[in-house]
Order: sequence, then C-alpha cells, then structure tokens
Amino acid sequence: MNFYRSWLLFLVFFSFCLSLGAFEPYETPDGKVILVDFSKKDLWETSGIPSVNLDEKTPTGEVAITYETEEEKKSVLRIKKYDGGGEWRNKKFKFISFWVKGDGSGSYVQLRLLTDDGEFQHQFYLTGTNWEYKKLTWDKFTNKEGKNLDISKIKMLIFRSTKKFKISIGPLKLEPGDETSISFPLLEIPSALAFFTEKPPIIDGKLDEKCWEMAPEYELSYNINSDTPPKEKTKFRLLYDENNLYFSAVLECKDTSNLKTTRKEDRNDIYLDDCLELFINGNKDMQTYTHFMVNSEGYKGTIKRYYDKVKDYVITDTKYTGKWEVKCKIIKPDKWYIEGSIPLVELDLKKNYMVKVFFFK
Repeated sequence: MNFYRSWLLFLVFFSFCLSLGAFEPYETPDGKVILVDFSKKDLWETSGIPSVNLDEKTPTGEVAITYETEEEKKSVLRIKKYDGGGEWRNKKFKFISFWVKGDGSGSYVQLRLLTDDGEFQHQFYLTGTNWEYKKLTWDKFTNKEGKNLDISKIKMLIFRSTKKFKISIGPLKLEPGDETSISFPLLEIPSALAFFTEKPPIIDGKLDEKCWEMAPEYELSYNINSDTPPKEKTKFRLLYDENNLYFSAVLECKDTSNLKTTRKEDRNDIYLDDCLELFINGNKDMQTYTHFMVNSEGYKGTIKRYYDKVKDYVITDTKYTGKWEVKCKIIKPDKWYIEGSIPLVELDLKKNYMVKVFFFK
C-alpha cells in the first residue's frame, strides 16, 4: 500500500513539474504575443527580491508586478523557460513592449533575453516616477558576439540589477509586423575629428586657448530618439595629443540660474542633473563604453561597461572612478562652458585611432 501511495505522490509531483516547465507565450486576437502575464504567479519567480506584490495596474488596466530590491545585492525576476512550440514563432514582430514605472532613483535595470543564439540585453534607467510605455526594437538589444536578435528563438527572459529601487512592470508583449516596415526617418550619422595639438589646453573652463580655435566646431544635431534638432544648442570641439583626449563644449540655456544641480559631489548618477554626457566606445562594438558625465558645477561621474572574460558577459561598473579632469564655467546668463581632459590609457586608445563618441545634453 505504501508503495502505491508513494508512486501516486510521485506522479502528482511529476505532473506538477511538467506543468511549470511547459509554458509557451500565447497569441491574442489582435496578433500580439504575451511573453509573460504577471497575474499568473506560476510563470515567474524571483531571487534577491524581498518584497513583491500584484496590487498595481498599468494605464491600460492590466496587472503589473511591483517589487523592491536591496542595495548592492543581485536581484532577478525570471520568467519560466518557454517550451518553444508556439505557432507565433513563424511570424514577424516589430518590437517588444511593456509598461514600466520606476521610483526616480536613476538605478539601472537590465532586460535579458536568452535565445538559441545566446544572450541579448537592454539596459534602462529608472529616472521617472510615472508610467512609461516602452517599445524596444531588436537593435536596442546587444550581444557580446555582435549577433542580431532573432526573437523567434527566445527561451527565457530576465530582469536583473544590483541596485536598490522600486519598480512596477506590466505584461511583456510582442507587437506584430515586419520590423523592416517600421517607419523611422533615415538619420545621417554625424562624425567629428579630433585635431592634434602640440600645446594642450589649460583645463579651467574658459576655452580661451588658441588651440581650440584650430579645432573644428560641431553641434549636437538631434534630440534623443528623434530627428528634430534641440531647441537649445550645444556646440563642441575635440583635440588630442600623445597622452589625452580633450573636449570643450558651449551649452545654451534659457537661464543658467535654473540649471538643476542637486548633486554636490562626484558620483555616478550625475546624469540626473542638467549635464553633459559622453559615451566613448573604443572597441567600436556598440556594447562596451565609458560613460563620462558632468553637471554645471563641475561635479562628475564615470560608468564603465566592459566585457568580463571570466563571467562571459558584459558588466556595467557603476562604482568605476575614472581618472579624468573637467572644469565648468557659467560666464553668460544663457550659456555655460565645459572643458575636459581624458587620458588615452583610460580608454585604451592610441592616436589616429577611430572611436565612437556620443555626446548627450
């Protein structure tokens, strides 16, 4: 009798395990595919997350998962592995979409998609406190081997971070359609040259050295995710010598007295202030970079994103302290000036080497 009872319990347990592992995203009548519905608690699991609830609703009335994390501890929200048998995998999709609401902390969150071709990730920051509807096209996801994302090969998705924050996330969906049919304006990719200088500038924020007059002046052309020009102009110049990359910028502002400067020390969330940001990608792989930022009072921060060969994935080091120099000056009521110097060894660069540098205001 005990044998049959034990065998029955084993069958029940085995069937339960099979039901957990047999999940596959499903298609809705409007052609969208639900990658995860958080109201179904058996489809997801967490680790390193002490507080989770399903009390929030998205602006469209869907159940959202809300969770809080602890400082400097890895937090993971993991969706159960897909079984790979859905008919939707033979169709075309434009992007992945979901509602998200942060706490304004500026903490980063990584969305990782695990596929047959490897891992693809997109990193976003919780800079606001209102609901935001994200639409992530496949080029927003990076892969350490430079592969393109084929969403039909997805096996699992994960939200991961090592920061303290509170977040609410709605269901993740695939939007139907061919991604090549999305209408985006074709933007010219701007380029800029750094001129060699025999006499380096004095980093004081004044921009009064003759070497700057010899360098071509460039202007930020577009707003982020748009083809429209910024209302307030930002102009910059680049120089280099045997040891450093130099940059200067003149930033227009309606009233410099209203510039947001809540950060009063060097720290890696300066981007939450009114600031200038530089992303320098020395490997030209669009995945690794050094992120430099400075506010109008000259407080700076640095974030390093690099490939860890031991752990075999790209790491974002928010504790990185780069060895670079920068000064800011507010000389006019409608403009402020920045002058900086970054050692080439900080970027693993050599002179005459082409790099990708992204400026953001």
